[in-house]
Amino acid sequence: EKRIPYRLDKINMRSYGDKPRWFLDKVPNGLLPAIEIDGYFMTDSLPIMQALDQTFSGEGTPRMVPPPGPERDRASKLLGLERELFGAWCSLTFQPGKGLMDRNERAFMATLRRVDEALGESTGPWFLDSADHPTLVDLQYVSHVERMLASALYWKGIQIRGSGRFSNLEAWLAAFEERPAYLATKSDYYTHVMDIPPQYGPGFSVDEATSPPISPSL
Repeated sequence: EKRIPYRLDKINMRSYGDKPRWFLDKVPNGLLPAIEIDGYFMTDSLPIMQALDQTFSGEGTPRMVPPPGPERDRASKLLGLERELFGAWCSLTFQPGKGLMDRNERAFMATLRRVDEALGESTGPWFLDSADHPTLVDLQYVSHVERMLASALYWKGIQIRGSGRFSNLEAWLAAFEERPAYLATKSDYYTHVMDIPPQYGPGFSVDEATSPPISPSL
C-alpha cells in the first residue's frame, strides 16, 4: 500500500526447525515478524506497522495510523476488539467440540457480530472513516480473519463468508480483494488449516468432543 522498497529474508518459525544463527545474533529472542530499519531491529507486527508509517510518510504516501484525536481513540478500541475476537477464536478452535452447550461457538459468533457492527459504523468498507484505504486497524484484523474463515469451516463446520450473516465483513473482505497489495500476500483455506497446527497447536473438530461418562445410578 505504501510502496516501500524492501528486501525480504525468509525465516522459519520455531515449529519448523531451528532459526539461522545470523538471525538470532540480530534478534536473540527469535521472534517474528522482525524488521530492520536503518540498522535498528524490532519485532511485533503493530509496532512494525507504526514505525513504517512514521518513517515513510512523504507526500502522497497513504497514512496507516490516524493522527491524535477521535479516530486514534476509535482505532485503539477496535484493536482491543480484535484481541477479544482472537481470544474467542482460540477458545473455539483449540478445544474439542464447540464448548459446553456450544458456549465457545456462541462467544465467537457474538464477538464477530460486534466486529461486523463496528465496520457498519463507518461510511466506507474500512474500519476508519479517515482514510479511503486500509489502515493499521484493517491490516491487524485481516490476517487473523483469514485464518478464522478457514479454520471455523474446517474444524467446526461454521461458514462465515457467504452465510449472509455478516454483510459488513463481506464488503470489507471484497474491498481488500480489489487491492493488488493484499492479493499478493493473501493465503488460501488449505494452507491456513495446514499451517495453524504447527504454529498454534492442533485444532479440534466437533466430532472429537466426548461426553463425560454417565455414572451408574445408585
